[in-house]
Amino acid sequence: MKITYIRIKKHKERQGRFFNKLFKGIASITFNNSFVVHNIKILENEKGIFIGMPSVKKKFRQEETINIEHIP
Repeated sequence: MKITYIRIKKHKERQGRFFNKLFKGIASITFNNSFVVHNIKILENEKGIFIGMPSVKKKFRQEETINIEHIP
């Protein structure tokens, strides 16, 4: 399996209620031009840069679906 495309959005640092010093950006990765994973968090702490895999916190509702990855 090969990574065929990476999209990275850099987070603008700012102060405020939702400011998080660890958060540096978000990425989407495409594998073999056929499978995409969205919302990969790019984080940095005193030990270095690491990633957080996609996760969603949402109240359960039967009619809602949440796509984290898809086939283009």
